[in-house]
Amino acid sequence: METHQKVVNLLTKREIDHNGPTFRKLMRNGFRYVKDLAEFLQLPDIMDYYYPEQIRFINALSHPAMVPPIDIIENRPDIHKK
Repeated sequence: METHQKVVNLLTKREIDHNGPTFRKLMRNGFRYVKDLAEFLQLPDIMDYYYPEQIRFINALSHPAMVPPIDIIENRPDIHKK
């Protein structure tokens, strides 16, 4: 049985099917697929990975995601403050 990989759409904060029509539409509209959001964000090396709350934070970010284009991020006041 085939399992469908879920990807988080960062704009709507909902999971979508990796091979579904919504995923393909977002890719056509300039969204970027990243396999590991924590790696994409390039978290600073100064984080102390021995503290459990920081490890939970990293684990919460370690999942596939769709990152919106920069022009969408700039025009959303709930995401970007000018």
